[in-house]
Amino acid sequence: MIMLGLLLLTIAWPSQFQLLLQTIADFINNRYHRPADNYDPDTWDFSGIVEDARMAFEIGYILTKQEKFPKWNDGSEFKSLRD
Repeated sequence: MIMLGLLLLTIAWPSQFQLLLQTIADFINNRYHRPADNYDPDTWDFSGIVEDARMAFEIGYILTKQEKFPKWNDGSEFKSLRD
């Protein structure tokens, strides 16, 4: 799936793909395992974590209100624990 996304990015927005490659190279060459790799409260954005937590809560909340619990697919290693 990631490969498909990268392929589409290279076709649709080649300049954005170049920017992505430059950003990754800059991080690896200048920041990875260096002082700039440390936490910086001015540049780190944790809003995605808040969105993930809200989504997980909402899924759990919806599941608690259901009369039937989701079932494991046949062949799942966890199916026997639920059945």
